[in-house]
Amino acid sequence: MSKLYVVGAVAACAAAPVCAQPYTYADAGGALVMFDGEALSNPDGDYNAATLQGRIGYAFNDFFAVELDLGVGVSDAEATDEFFGTEDTISIGTFSGIYGRVGFSPIEQVHLFVKGGAVGGDLDIEIVDAFSGTVLASGDGGVNGLGFGAGAQVNLSDTLYLRGDYTRYDLEDDGVFEIEADVFSLGIGLKF
Repeated sequence: MSKLYVVGAVAACAAAPVCAQPYTYADAGGALVMFDGEALSNPDGDYNAATLQGRIGYAFNDFFAVELDLGVGVSDAEATDEFFGTEDTISIGTFSGIYGRVGFSPIEQVHLFVKGGAVGGDLDIEIVDAFSGTVLASGDGGVNGLGFGAGAQVNLSDTLYLRGDYTRYDLEDDGVFEIEADVFSLGIGLKF
């Protein structure tokens, strides 16, 4: 009788998502970074930049994973304040983060998740008087803070997937600037 319980427990574990085999995954794609203008001279400005993004992670099971991501800037975010006559530029060097990810699969092909963790980056910020060309404020170097978001992964096969996610960055440097950004990314990946 005890052999029957063992066989039943092994079969139940094999079928349950929490007992799924761990796996490593990696994906790459692009992201739109939308900076909040509140920290700069033009609160209503559209500060949008683009990054190339890569990610590697380890899924302990279908519910919990840890992941590292890296974004490299490919365009600057710029806005002009006509009233005050300033031109603002945010140049992204890199963004990186380490996240814990919790999720579930409502159906076999789709995985929904939330994530949170520590983020950092290398930004150059410059506010220039548009009339004289004088630099009114600038900052460059490292920023760090928290990142949190949500996303979805659609499995195209056992190893290939599409991923889309949203991440909110709350960053600050040495006290001069506090930067918030919304990051929307889309990529394709592999499970190993």
